[in-house]
Amino acid sequence: MPLPLYHVTPVYLRYHGNPIKLNQFPTTAIPNLEELWLNAEDAVKVCQGQFSADLFHKVRVLGLECFDDASAEFPFGILHRFHNMEKLVVFGGYFKELFPCQLVEEEEHTLARIRCLKLSNLPDLEKIWNQDLRVDQLLQNLETLEVFYCDSLINLAPSASSFGNLTALHVLDCEALKYLVTSSTARSLAQLSVMSIKECKMVTEIVAGNEDEAGNEIIFRKLESLKLDCLASLTSFCSVDFTFRFPCLTEVTVTNCPEMKTFSLGILSTPKLRKVWLSEEKDKGQWKRDLNITIQQLHI
Repeated sequence: MPLPLYHVTPVYLRYHGNPIKLNQFPTTAIPNLEELWLNAEDAVKVCQGQFSADLFHKVRVLGLECFDDASAEFPFGILHRFHNMEKLVVFGGYFKELFPCQLVEEEEHTLARIRCLKLSNLPDLEKIWNQDLRVDQLLQNLETLEVFYCDSLINLAPSASSFGNLTALHVLDCEALKYLVTSSTARSLAQLSVMSIKECKMVTEIVAGNEDEAGNEIIFRKLESLKLDCLASLTSFCSVDFTFRFPCLTEVTVTNCPEMKTFSLGILSTPKLRKVWLSEEKDKGQWKRDLNITIQQLHI
């Protein structure tokens, strides 16, 4: 006989992987929840105040899933009911945009606490937030950003966005994406240590810039690991003549990037890098004097 849900540690609003409706969950157990997953129906009930906000004071991880109605809007109003939320996961839905143009003070405080944002299986998502809304200023504690299977996503953030505390950035199978970040955003990534982008067939470069910026310097001060995999259109890390410095970079993996003829066009410094891995298993690697020459040699 299965254990009652409130005896499971850690407690989830799921049973054997299947969502359990909130009104079927023992209310005496809800205040002990640290991770909570809600479907569209239960999210609406929480937004409408059918459950006391005091019930959710221990929730650190909030997952929202199964918003299968094409007309559904992201229930942004739910967030301020989770005062201690540190991780937000949005899985499955047809939203074109997540964050609205106007925020109330409580919603701003909620965003400021988020350390991890994971978005997955959102095929109609075109942008995470509107350019008029400086959400990045509210997400200054964000440490991990993961974006998977968002086929309509045009960019990760508006061009002037800044992420000073981001340490990990992972992007997978976003078909409309043509670059990862702008040069302005790249300069803000002072804490970034891990970056991976995989199976994004339209991506031509990782850092996008303007020709009038040529010669400027971009330093990824703490980046240690860079993985580029199955990027059919990738030609280089950046097509503008920037000076790139990677003082801590020790691991570069490049696999299935047939159009990548060089890493970058300008001055490039990777003092700790000794090999470019050609497989995820790291059983095959290559190194020819520097990173640019190594990438060029891959296509000879």
